[in-house]
Amino acid sequence: MLSNELKSQIQGAYTRFLEAKSLKPRYGQRLMIAEVAKGLGAIATDDEGKRLGDPAVVAVEWWPSKPAPVPARLWPTPWRRSPPPRPPASAW
Repeated sequence: MLSNELKSQIQGAYTRFLEAKSLKPRYGQRLMIAEVAKGLGAIATDDEGKRLGDPAVVAVEWWPSKPAPVPARLWPTPWRRSPPPRPPASAW
């Protein structure tokens, strides 16, 4: 569980980041920050603040709200000529 002090530090850092980049916070970003904070808060520590368990990884899956346009060089290339004919089934 995260302490209120740590929660306010995370919120403050996020707010300062948004202000420095002139960005508006979005709902999905807030959820992402909350999930990362929950993952960090689940790490067990001793009295000195050292991790008790094995190392862990927090992964964040992201996708844009609008799909990015596909560059022209990645468009499928049409056949320059027709494909070779299939052999008849009797030839198998």
